[in-house]
Amino acid sequence: RRMTNDLERALRRVLQETPDVDAMFLSTPDGLLIAAVVHDSVEPDVVAAMASAAAGLAAQMASLLGLGPSPTTFVHGPHGGIGIRRVMGSAVLVVQGSPGRGVGSLQLSTGRLASRVEHILTNDSTG
Repeated sequence: RRMTNDLERALRRVLQETPDVDAMFLSTPDGLLIAAVVHDSVEPDVVAAMASAAAGLAAQMASLLGLGPSPTTFVHGPHGGIGIRRVMGSAVLVVQGSPGRGVGSLQLSTGRLASRVEHILTNDSTG
């Protein structure tokens, strides 16, 4: 649990530095929640499971259609959007963009945050 707390603190710091992102989730590829920085009204375990399923489905669709590897999946609606991205093959990152942000902004934020999370996980610089 200590590692999870440290990771959540690191994610919270990253989130504070990214004003166009409202929440972040990190899960295992099979949908188990690792860490989350979210609003109280959100069920992180449910989002983690659904995001992992969406990432897997998107990868299968990209492969079936010959599109090549698809590192990120986006869902966008009138109240914001999410980017779902595999990180280091051992985790799935969900980035929830703020309302009013376009897909392009979400794409940039998701890529940047995925790099930051990879750095945190690789270097264990969570403390």
